[in-house]
Amino acid sequence: MPENPKIGRGSVISILGTGPRHDAGRPHKFVVLTEPDSQNDILVVPICSYEEYCDEACVVHPNEAPSIINHESYIQYNQGKKILMRQAKYAGKVSSSLLSRIETAVFKSDDVADWFVKQFKDRKKAK
Repeated sequence: MPENPKIGRGSVISILGTGPRHDAGRPHKFVVLTEPDSQNDILVVPICSYEEYCDEACVVHPNEAPSIINHESYIQYNQGKKILMRQAKYAGKVSSSLLSRIETAVFKSDDVADWFVKQFKDRKKAK
């Protein structure tokens, strides 16, 4: 992995203090959906372990991102965030086909916040 890779759309990042309830200090992995804006903000969605009642808008299998996940996972759209790039630590990259599925499901998930959809849509238009 490059020492200081450019974080942007399709990058996978770790953010400290975003782990599960039982281990909240642990970093969690997020997929970056946008390039940084003029404030250096990016929109991100977490990759979480698949569970029985999760949002199934975008389920991710280990063979789709073997260097990122090692068990069935899903994108937890209701935890989508806007963060400053300096909070992000590069952890890899998803394939363009997986990124496309993740982006498409932003509009299919029943759990995603309206503000997130609007900002994501506005940024896609501005490209």
